Amino acid sequence: YLAVPTLGALYFIDLDSRARLRRVEHVLARRQALLVGLTREALTTSPLRLDRRVKEIVLDELAADRCELSPGATLGDEPAPPARRGPGSGAHTLTARVASSAGVLSLEATRPKPFEPHDRYLLEALCQVVAAAGERERAERLLRTQATHDALTRLPNRILLTSQITHALDQSARAGLLAGIVLLDLDGFRAVNDVRSHASGDEVLVAIANRLRSRARAGDLVCRFGGDVFVVVCEALESPAHAVEIGRRLLGALDEPVLNGTNPLWLTASAGIALGTPGADAEALIRDADTAMHHTKAVGGNGLAVFEPSMRAELLHAGAVRQAVNEAVERGGIGVHYQPIIDLTTGNLVGVEALARCSDGTRMLPAEQWIPVAEEANLIHRVGTDVLRRAGAELARWHRSLPDLQLAVNVSPRQLDGPLLAEEVTSILQGGIEPSRLCLEITESCLVGSPEAVRELSRIRDMGCSIALDDFGLGYSSLGSLARLPIDVIKIDRSFVAAIGERDGEVLIDVALTIASSFGLVAVAEGIETQGQANALAERGCGLGQGYFFGRPVPARLLPHPLGGGAPLTGVAP
Repeated sequence: YLAVPTLGALYFIDLDSRARLRRVEHVLARRQALLVGLTREALTTSPLRLDRRVKEIVLDELAADRCELSPGATLGDEPAPPARRGPGSGAHTLTARVASSAGVLSLEATRPKPFEPHDRYLLEALCQVVAAAGERERAERLLRTQATHDALTRLPNRILLTSQITHALDQSARAGLLAGIVLLDLDGFRAVNDVRSHASGDEVLVAIANRLRSRARAGDLVCRFGGDVFVVVCEALESPAHAVEIGRRLLGALDEPVLNGTNPLWLTASAGIALGTPGADAEALIRDADTAMHHTKAVGGNGLAVFEPSMRAELLHAGAVRQAVNEAVERGGIGVHYQPIIDLTTGNLVGVEALARCSDGTRMLPAEQWIPVAEEANLIHRVGTDVLRRAGAELARWHRSLPDLQLAVNVSPRQLDGPLLAEEVTSILQGGIEPSRLCLEITESCLVGSPEAVRELSRIRDMGCSIALDDFGLGYSSLGSLARLPIDVIKIDRSFVAAIGERDGEVLIDVALTIASSFGLVAVAEGIETQGQANALAERGCGLGQGYFFGRPVPARLLPHPLGGGAPLTGVAP
């Protein structure tokens, strides 16, 4: 107890203090005995008067059986009548109030007066009841916070997001302004979890959450929607351009690398913006922003887009593609087509490239549409393994007629995440295929910043297989890094071949061929569509080529004789 000359006395319970908390727990252990003081007699003989809030708390505790009174004891509906204060009277009226939910009970008197022992006994009992109620209230508040906030980043979650969007729309409408949301999805974040660890991924998400919070305007709400998706609720927008400005500011949170331990990690995000009107459905606004975000990803990511109704049609088409890919994978409907690879000097067939094909039931889907979907759905490993096995079986069958035929098979970056690819290649080679006849094609993006992928390809190369770098000239490799990569073949991108006849195009072809020769690599030109392109490449020293001029990708049975039952190769010099 603390004597206060102007108040009488003050009993304080601090639930944030460990020492005080131990005191509260000790009092709680004696609660039944202490609460014997809560009798009608004690209330009527004491100058204490309970205010409405204290009485509500005590009655609530009693009703919930969280405390007990002595037999026959009650708390009346009315506070105890104040003692009469006549001439010579020493009684004083005291009022108990809950000063805060943290566990403070203040006691006030009309004039200074120390409490009698029975007053202190009653006050201790009342304090215990109020403290227990306050402790319960804090626990309930914590549960509410846990239900509406993300445990990892401490940001509001999607439960709180919906109500905040509705509030923002209403508030902005009253001010004659717009409101909306910016939805951000990290590009390729799954690789952080897969290649590093989930703990590393969590660390990165917390860092990004803090950056977004610091870049958001005062009054805007940053939420974690789930996974690697964040939503920022924006009030008081003057125009769609204002929303775009805020979206770009938020994307700027990733301009600098995120430190994962001591390793810098460069990340980008795709953002979608949706603007709403008063009364708009919050879920619909989230869906529109998500649609705009997927539109951003479809055009390459690392940017933003404002939702337009036409984007819904794009999303429906993407959904149809996703469904077709899933069904094709499940029923084994991914096809394998083969495109001839020709010796540009002799015109002889020297190899084929195996290409995965997917149909939606009516037509073949372009590779640039369905392969990213298969990668996003984590189906590409199954697709790649299936293609590699089936193509290997065909190569074994062709051995009788063309024992030196080369087979090239494309490999997705996802297939290089672990040791499974090398194990699958080992299994295929055990079927009697010469390792030197199998070539795996990868893109430069598979190898940049991925020492694990380089080690996996080195293992396969040590088996005797060859590695080809696809789309050479469009990626990131410097001459220094090219010398360190485990590759044997470069495939000159079709855009260089298409530029033959133009001065700059032919210079680029010459540079690519010089690089190949300098590093002892075989050069294969892709996308040859005319005799003139084939002749120009042969004259410049390019040994091998492929393209529609020699043949489109077709099923194995339609390949030219002697591989299949198709017609002889077209465009090949005798």
